[in-house]
Amino acid sequence: DLVRTLGQLAKRRKDFDAIILETTGLADPAPVVYTIQTNPKMSDHYRIDSIICLADCKHVSIHLDEKKPDGSVNEALQQVAFS
Repeated sequence: DLVRTLGQLAKRRKDFDAIILETTGLADPAPVVYTIQTNPKMSDHYRIDSIICLADCKHVSIHLDEKKPDGSVNEALQQVAFS
C-alpha cells in the first residue's frame, strides 16, 4: 500500500533526497498523484517533482492508434496525454 509505505519512509525522510515510484505496464499515474497531493500525511512530506512516461517505441503507435469499442478508453493514449 502506497500510503502505508510512504508513511513509514516519512520517519526516515532525512536519510534520502528523493523517492522514485515506478509502475509497470499500463499504469495510470493519476491515482498516485491524487493520493500524494490530497492526503495530508503524504503532502506534508512529499511532492511530485516529475512524471516520466516511457513507451515501447516499436509498439507504441499500435497502442495509440488502437480503436476501442464505444465508451471504452484507450489507456495508452490517456497515459501518454496525462504524462
